[in-house]
Amino acid sequence: MIKPQFGRAGTELKRWISGQFETEGTLPMVHHVCDLADLLETLKSDILKRGVVLKDGGRNPSVDASLKASAAFARGWRILGLADVVKEPIRSNGRKP
Repeated sequence: MIKPQFGRAGTELKRWISGQFETEGTLPMVHHVCDLADLLETLKSDILKRGVVLKDGGRNPSVDASLKASAAFARGWRILGLADVVKEPIRSNGRKP
């Protein structure tokens, strides 16, 4: 298997996920999410450099691509189960049950 090469954002995310969770069996999705993190970083950089509206008056295509990549990242995050939030137990009003 070829080891994927990630940029800064993807590498940091891969390190965090691998340090927090057992990733065996989920590596293809983890790698996909890391690729998306790199893509989002690249698109954000382009938007910051060129702006939302280009000199010719048109919209920067990186804005739409960023929205789509962000949605794909959120789907991948949910598929990996990382969006599941553990709810805090409801606090009682002080009386013991």
